[in-house]
Amino acid sequence: MINRFREWLLDIVGAYDTDFVRGKISEKPISKKEITKLKKESVPKEIIKESKKITKKRPIPEDYEIDNVLMQLDPELPEPKKYKIVKTYTEEEKLLYHFRFINYTEESFDLLRNSLKNNLALPDNFERFSEYLHLKKNRLYFKDLPILRPQEIQSLCRNIWFDPTKPFSPDKIYQLISNQAANLSRSKIRKAIQSIEQYQLRRELRRPKEVEANFIVTSSNTMVCDMFWINKIAFFNCAEAFSGYIKTYHVKSGTAQLIKSCVEDFIKEIKNYGKTISRLICDRGTENQKLKDIPNLNVIFTKVAQPMHLIEYFNSLVAKRINLYLDLGLDPSEILELILVGLNNRKRKRRNHFSPIEILEMNTTQQKRIASDIIYRLPQPHYNMKKIHVGSYVRILKLSRKDQRVRPMSYKGYKKKYSEEVYRVKSIKIVRGTLNVFKYNINGTEYFRNELLLIPEFVDKKIPEFPKKQFSYPIEDDDDSSGIYVPSDIESEDDY
Repeated sequence: MINRFREWLLDIVGAYDTDFVRGKISEKPISKKEITKLKKESVPKEIIKESKKITKKRPIPEDYEIDNVLMQLDPELPEPKKYKIVKTYTEEEKLLYHFRFINYTEESFDLLRNSLKNNLALPDNFERFSEYLHLKKNRLYFKDLPILRPQEIQSLCRNIWFDPTKPFSPDKIYQLISNQAANLSRSKIRKAIQSIEQYQLRRELRRPKEVEANFIVTSSNTMVCDMFWINKIAFFNCAEAFSGYIKTYHVKSGTAQLIKSCVEDFIKEIKNYGKTISRLICDRGTENQKLKDIPNLNVIFTKVAQPMHLIEYFNSLVAKRINLYLDLGLDPSEILELILVGLNNRKRKRRNHFSPIEILEMNTTQQKRIASDIIYRLPQPHYNMKKIHVGSYVRILKLSRKDQRVRPMSYKGYKKKYSEEVYRVKSIKIVRGTLNVFKYNINGTEYFRNELLLIPEFVDKKIPEFPKKQFSYPIEDDDDSSGIYVPSDIESEDDY
């Protein structure tokens, strides 16, 4: 009723007239025919409603019924037998286990040998085994098992490791020879195998952790630079390490003189903000060899094939943006400066949301205040690797940092990966911002733990005689029916 009354009132007043709505009251209102047309045109479209009627379920024919296999089984199935290996050890086996577990030194065996030879009282740590210990032809025995000297254990492990028919790993070798002597333990066999030179050179690699170290800079005095290419177009990228201010040069070639002039131009630009660049970090590329000629600049070269992660990050910022426009057919001169404007005005989250230009305009005290608020990710140590001390003997991994993460095909398998020369650790220093991650100094070069192989002081370089068969040529296929050319060593008449 209310809606009908509202429509009747609007019809009388003539509120449907557009002129009336605009305020022209003097003119006549709309006629009833026009009102009905407007009503018909203003009717909303019908919305198709989904039917809510519940249809009856179609009966499933018997052919499609799934038989329940469990219902066809015998309900009185026997329970599965539970096998429990219960091995009873004799008193002799228990004592032998304890004898190996104590892991006596060679000095203790010398005292025992002297006591048995001269009919003296046994040392206190051998009294519990007095019934089984005896001396025969100047060799100690634990009942029927001999007690071997370290040199004999070494030769025994060496002969088995080089034998192609015998196991290869230290644990498998222990399982093979554990019943041949009384003082064979896993630790002794593992130490004997690890002292073999050929085993050391082929030890498995340990991948570096995600965060090896943090590059910590507290003020705008360090720059990094690097070359990169996009679609065969060369770019030279310079960046200030603390603020992240970037300047990329579109160069035609990477000559050393051209790169030197680019670095000098970048240093002048940073000087306009009142900051002085005193340190430069870059790789050992040929284009960077003349950078040491720049006065008052300390140039630090990274190790060969060791990436500088900070400049690689800045390279990716530029490359991600400019690659889009190069694919669209633009020239670097048309878009490069605009990209740098956007990057140098971006807000950096780890710099208290200041842009690189704003950070450069700050004084040294303000920059150090920002640096104190930076939260660095902590590098992770290798917990399952033995600790290295000053004076320890090590071998150095021959792989570069890039190849450690993605191993090249030349280092697949069981090839030599460590240096043949043996080095000693001179000093150890902790990585800043960590608790238990260290760098090891060897001849003036620093290495992480995963790049060093700790070896015993004694290195076994002997190669024993091992079984081998008579030489024979590899198998080759003389059948050409497959259409594949297979060279043959058989001489034919056509060769003459």
